Amino acid sequence: MYSLTKGPLPKFRDWRSRLADYQGLHIIYANQCPWVARSIPELSGIASDHGLDLQVTELKTAREAQNAPSVYGIFSLVFNAKLLADHYLSATRFRNILRKEGLIQS
Repeated sequence: MYSLTKGPLPKFRDWRSRLADYQGLHIIYANQCPWVARSIPELSGIASDHGLDLQVTELKTAREAQNAPSVYGIFSLVFNAKLLADHYLSATRFRNILRKEGLIQS
C-alpha cells in the first residue's frame, strides 16, 4: 500500500453503535445531492399517508456526518436501530422497504 505521508491509515468511526440512537423510523441525510434533497418531501408524504411517524434529520456539519449511523453520510434510512438503506431511495423502493418491514400493507 502506498501512502503520501507517514501516519496512521484512515478508518471509519464505529457507525454501528450510533444505530441504537434511532428508535422508530428515521431518514438522516446531508443536502449534498439534489436528488436526495428533492426526495425528502416525497418520502415524508408517503410515510404520512400511511400514518407513519418519520423523523427527518439533516446533517449540516462534517462532525454530524462523521457521526451518522452509516458510513455513507449522505442518506440513511433507519428503523428501530436497523439500517435499512444507505443510499437515496425512489418512492417505489421506499414503499417496498416499508412493506418488507411490515410497516405498511401491500
